[in-house]
Amino acid sequence: MNNWKLKTLAVGGRLTLLKSVLGSTPIYNMSIYKVPKSVLQTMESIRRNFFNGVQCDERKIVWIKWAKVLASKKYGGLGVSSFYALNRELLFKWVWRFISRDNSLWCRLITSIHGPSLYKLSPFRYSTWKSIIREAHMLKDRGVDLISHCHIRVGNGLRTQFWNEV
Repeated sequence: MNNWKLKTLAVGGRLTLLKSVLGSTPIYNMSIYKVPKSVLQTMESIRRNFFNGVQCDERKIVWIKWAKVLASKKYGGLGVSSFYALNRELLFKWVWRFISRDNSLWCRLITSIHGPSLYKLSPFRYSTWKSIIREAHMLKDRGVDLISHCHIRVGNGLRTQFWNEV
């Protein structure tokens, strides 16, 4: 935004633009690829500077910590989502879809190319699905086991053998 337009916006207006426009712009790419940390930091820097009303190399007093802006409203923050967390959430949604909806075309395609298991990595050297699974395993190694929270829906009962499964 032009310098004069940025200065005419109040903090509430900048927060609204931050949540609606700057938060949703990179969603498509973030839902497919793991974004490098340096890129995420640059994107967060752009959002932080916009929220604080800073233009280019200008220096300005910051009245609120960025961590407080990123904290949820439940914990006294402003509820802006972190790009790092958003990227991991969007990637993990593919894993959840794979686990819960195995009749979809997407799931059948992934199963035919990479196999039906989340724990056995595919033989392809570079693959988007392989990087998503690798990220889920890295989070599990750090103590965040999201895969254990995914459950298969019963649906119409054709897939689930209720009495035989433990």
